[in-house]
Amino acid sequence: MTTAMTDRKSPLISQPARLLFFFLLALYLLTWSADFHSSDGLAMFSTAESLARRGAWDIEQIRWMGLQQGAFGQDGLLYSRKGLGQPLLALPLTWLGLVLPGFGPAGATLLFGSLLTALTGAMIFAFGRQLGYRASTAMLSGLIFGTGTMAWPYAKTFFSDTLAGALLLATTMSLFAFRRFHHTRYAFFAGLALAWAVATRYAEGVFLPVFGLLFLACLWQAFPARAFSARLQAALPAALAFTAPVAVIGLGLLTFNLSRYGNPLDTGYLPEETFSAVWWQGIAGQLISPGRGLLLYNPILVVALWGAVPLFKKDKLTGLAAPAVILIHLLLYGKWFMWHGGFAWGARFMVATLPFWAIWLAPVLEKVFGKGRRLWRWGLPAVWGLSVIAQIPGLAVDFDLWQNRLLETGLPLFDPLTFFRPVYSPLLQTWPLINIQNLDVAWAVNGRVAWSMVIVLITNIFIAGWGLLVWKRARARIPAPLTLVGVSGLLTAVLLLRYAHTLPPADLQAALRAVNRLPDAPLIYNQPTQAAAIAELYAGRGPVLGLGRLETGRLDAVAGSAEAVWWLSPWQGDIERYLQQTHGQALSQTRGAQRVTLFARADGRVRAVGAAFDDGITLQSVRLSPALKPNAPFAVSFTWRAKTSPAADYRIFVHLLNATGAIVAQTDGAPVHWTRPTSTWRPDEPIVDHHALWIPDLPQSKYRLVAGLYEPSTGARLSLSTGGDFVLLQTFRPGD
Repeated sequence: MTTAMTDRKSPLISQPARLLFFFLLALYLLTWSADFHSSDGLAMFSTAESLARRGAWDIEQIRWMGLQQGAFGQDGLLYSRKGLGQPLLALPLTWLGLVLPGFGPAGATLLFGSLLTALTGAMIFAFGRQLGYRASTAMLSGLIFGTGTMAWPYAKTFFSDTLAGALLLATTMSLFAFRRFHHTRYAFFAGLALAWAVATRYAEGVFLPVFGLLFLACLWQAFPARAFSARLQAALPAALAFTAPVAVIGLGLLTFNLSRYGNPLDTGYLPEETFSAVWWQGIAGQLISPGRGLLLYNPILVVALWGAVPLFKKDKLTGLAAPAVILIHLLLYGKWFMWHGGFAWGARFMVATLPFWAIWLAPVLEKVFGKGRRLWRWGLPAVWGLSVIAQIPGLAVDFDLWQNRLLETGLPLFDPLTFFRPVYSPLLQTWPLINIQNLDVAWAVNGRVAWSMVIVLITNIFIAGWGLLVWKRARARIPAPLTLVGVSGLLTAVLLLRYAHTLPPADLQAALRAVNRLPDAPLIYNQPTQAAAIAELYAGRGPVLGLGRLETGRLDAVAGSAEAVWWLSPWQGDIERYLQQTHGQALSQTRGAQRVTLFARADGRVRAVGAAFDDGITLQSVRLSPALKPNAPFAVSFTWRAKTSPAADYRIFVHLLNATGAIVAQTDGAPVHWTRPTSTWRPDEPIVDHHALWIPDLPQSKYRLVAGLYEPSTGARLSLSTGGDFVLLQTFRPGD
C-alpha cells in the first residue's frame, strides 16, 4: 500500500499530519504564555480545576468575579455560564498538572489551546487529503491556518472559539467520511462533535439544523438506487448513531442547568446579554473594521475567497458547510450585544470559522502551485507573510494592554469609535508597546529573559521543521524523524511547564508552600489578580474560596465545617476579623507582600473547668480539638470571667509539654486575638477566647496540654487558688 493511499484512508494519523502537528506546536510553545488572557478563560479553567480537585462543578475559587462570568445557583454557589465542553476536554491536563510534582493545574491547562490549534492544523491537512488535494497543498493549508491567521494568537488563550471551530470541522470531516465509507461510526463521530460544539458554546446550537440537513443529504447519497422503505431501513442505524450523542449531551446540559438554577433552559446568561447590537455595525465591524476586522487581521483570507466556488464544484457537502459556518457566525455574532468580543484580538467570534477559510484556500493553492501564473506564485507567499506579520502584535503583548490604554482617551469602554477609526486600531497601535518589559511569553517575564529556555524552544522548532522538510524524501524512514520530533516536542513542553511553575512571585510561592503543609484545609483568599498563580501553586484538594468582600454566609459554610482553614491576604481586614470570632490562629507567616494564616476551630465538647486565678479571673470552661495530630493545628477555646476588671493586661499561654516538662508547642497572646486586653474586661462579662497551636511531628510519648496567665513585663504567672500556676487541660498521646 502506498503512502498516498494510507494518507487518504487515515489522513489524521498519517505521518505528515503528525509532523505538521509537532511543528505548529513547537511554534506555539515559543509564544506560549503562562497566563489567562480573559475572564472567560479563567472561569472555564475554574470549572475544570474544581472537578479535578474535589469533583465539584462550582467556581467558588473566583467568587470575587460574581456575575462577570458566572451566575449563582440555587445552592448559593457560583457557577460558570460558559459551556462545559472545553472544561471537560481540558480536564485531563488540569488533573495531570495537579498530581504531577513540579507542575501546576493552571499552566498545564493553558497548554490546551496550543495542542488544540496544532491538532486543528493537522485536521486541515487530513481533510485536504480526504478531498483529494495533493499532500503539499493540504500541508500548506494547515501551515497557513496555523501561522498566518488569528489561530496563532488564540492558541495562547483559553477562549472556547478555537475548540468550537475544531469541532465544527470535525463534524464536517466525519460527515464526509460517512458519505464515502457508509460506516455508522462516522455518523456517530459527526453527532458527537456537533453536540460537543453546542456544549462548548450554546450559540453553536444554530448549527444543529444545518448539519442535520447535511447529514440527511449524506444519508440519501450513501444508500442510492433503493426503494424508499429499503433506503429508510438501511439508514436507520446511522441516523440513530448521529442523533444519539446529540440527544444524550443535550439532555445532560438540560439536567445540569436544572440542578444549578432550577430551570433546564437557564444557562446562567444575564437578561442584558442579548442579540441587540446594530446589525450592520456588528457585520462590518467583524469583517473590515480597523479595530476588529477579520480580513484586516488575516489578509490571507481575502485570497481564500477565490476558493469558494472551486471547492463547491469539487465537493458540494464541504462547499456548503464552509460558507454556512462562516456566514452564520458572521450574522449571529454581528447581532450579539458585544459583537467585538470584548477584551480580545481581532474578531474573536470569527476564530471558529478559520479552519473553513483554510479549506477554501486549498483549491487556490492547488492551482497556484500547479499551473498558476508567476504573479500568483510570488504574490500568495507575500500575502501569507503579511498575515504572519499581522499576528505579531497579538503574539508579543497581551491584547489587554492597548485596550486599557484606550481608557486614557476618555472614551467609554468599547465605544464604537474605537473599532471604526484607524487611530484606535490595536493592529496599528500595539506595535509601539512591544518591548522586553511587555512581552507576553513565558520565557520573558517582567523583562527577565530565560535564555536557556529560549534555546530549548528554538531547538525544538528546528527539529520539528527538519522533520517537516524531510518527510517527503524519507517516507521509507519516516518513523525515525517522527520519533525524534515527538520526543523533542514532549520534552520541550515538560520543561516549559516546569519553568512556568516557578514564575509566580517568590513571596506567593513561599505562602503556598506553607498552605501545602496542610493541603486538605480550605483556602480563602482575596487577591483576584493572583487567582491563576494561586491555582497553579496550591497542591491541595480542599475547597478554595476567593472573596472580594466579607460574605458571612459563605465563610460560615466553608470555615464553619472545617477543623482548620487557611487565610491568604496581604492585609488584615473584615474577613480575617470574622474568622477570629470562631477560630484560633495556629500559624502566621509573612513573606514580602504575602501573609498567610492558619486558623483552627475547637470542635470538641465544652468542659467545665472553674479554675480561679489571682486578680479575680476564672477559667470557666474550655473546648478542645477532638484529637492531637502531628503536623496539624490544635485549637483551644476558653471562656473567661472576672469578678472585677483586672488591674493589668495579662497574656494567656497554652503549652504542650512532653514527659520531661519541655515545651514542644505553644501559643502566647492577649485575649481575643489581642482585641480584648484583660484590663478591659467588665465584671462578670463572659470572654470567649480562641487559640490554636501548630503540633510538630512528635515521637510517641505522653503529653500534657496546660494553660494559664502571666504578666508580660515580668513574666510572672498568675497563681491558682488551689495552688500551681497553670491548668492541666488534657493529657494524651498523638493520634488519641
